[in-house]
Amino acid sequence: MIAPFALEPKGTVSARMVPLGKSLIASGHTVAIVVPPWDYPSHSGKRFTNDGVPVINVGLPPKIPVLWYLLLTLSLLKTAVSLNPQVAYCFKPKGFSGMLAILLSALKYLKLTSIKVVVDSDDWEGDGGWNDVLPYPWWQKKVFGFQEGWLLKHAESLTLASRKLVDIACEMRGTGDNIFYVPNGAETTTPKSEDGPGQRVKALHRIANEPVVLLYTRFVEFTPERVVDIMRQVESQGGSFVLLVVGEGAGREGEQLERLWQDSNLKSRLIRSGWVPAEETVDYISAADLAIYPMDDNIINQTKCPAKLVEIMSAGVPVIADAVGQAKEYIRHNVSGLLIEPGDDNGFGRLVKALLEAPEERVRLGQGGLEEIENRFLWSNLAKTAEEALTV
Repeated sequence: MIAPFALEPKGTVSARMVPLGKSLIASGHTVAIVVPPWDYPSHSGKRFTNDGVPVINVGLPPKIPVLWYLLLTLSLLKTAVSLNPQVAYCFKPKGFSGMLAILLSALKYLKLTSIKVVVDSDDWEGDGGWNDVLPYPWWQKKVFGFQEGWLLKHAESLTLASRKLVDIACEMRGTGDNIFYVPNGAETTTPKSEDGPGQRVKALHRIANEPVVLLYTRFVEFTPERVVDIMRQVESQGGSFVLLVVGEGAGREGEQLERLWQDSNLKSRLIRSGWVPAEETVDYISAADLAIYPMDDNIINQTKCPAKLVEIMSAGVPVIADAVGQAKEYIRHNVSGLLIEPGDDNGFGRLVKALLEAPEERVRLGQGGLEEIENRFLWSNLAKTAEEALTV
């Protein structure tokens, strides 16, 4: 398994690769994750085990302009080949893992290796996608766009985290052969309790008897203005609540949300916890009475597979979300959560207000969401589809 970046601080490796690798090991496969830790240099050259999965961090080369990229790619190639794998499972069709997938594909075409190349994608990276959001230099955007287009079209097998990505890949390849739908999942479900971790979080933030609405986010799915509009609608109908924001944006969106909140004279409290340690996230989720998951209707949200939504549902917390992309896969309206037409902020607010006033309904929808994850989205089952992609 070839990682695109380190285990920290991003979530792809820990939230997708590690549990998938753990499930493959449980099925009898020998698995290692090979990492180019360019974004976490302290892991350079280190080997360790993460939740039962061996992790090999390649050593970072000297910071020689331009040449550094080539040296790190070659180091990744050398380490991966030295393990004598049958399959190189490359996560994200961009960057170092994407370059390794292209190199191995070329070597196999020249009959210099027999390693099978399988590529995993959980986002749309190119034009209209993350290339338009992240501050990459122009040349990197060109490279990433080329990598994604070439690999989605030519990789021997693909595992894709969203239905939209599957549709895109089928159109690019002209066939659905060797394309496998593997959404994000959970290892287990952890139903919230009425006391314990959630109550400790409430005590920490001095939350008394007010209902808690959770917003667990990186602020890429929506604008801060939308959140204010939704919660203003709740207040206008007499609703009172605490909005607990877990997470932070790359562009100070959390601070922007706080300024907008104050400018709108909202009476309900806004609490920003920022990012919390991974082991405490479930405690914060358990403190919530319900969660909101706004998603603007754009290509990024249509193609992404929100692992945070899975975490919330796995805790039995009811969710209200825009009916965009994978939210429609995880949530069956009025069964495992509530869906609203994208952009209908007034309707979103009305659903929040109604659910805040219906404790039995919250329990029913929270239980429905938990059961949806248990029945359809546990990694132990999803790994069987990935295994098919690796062995077909």
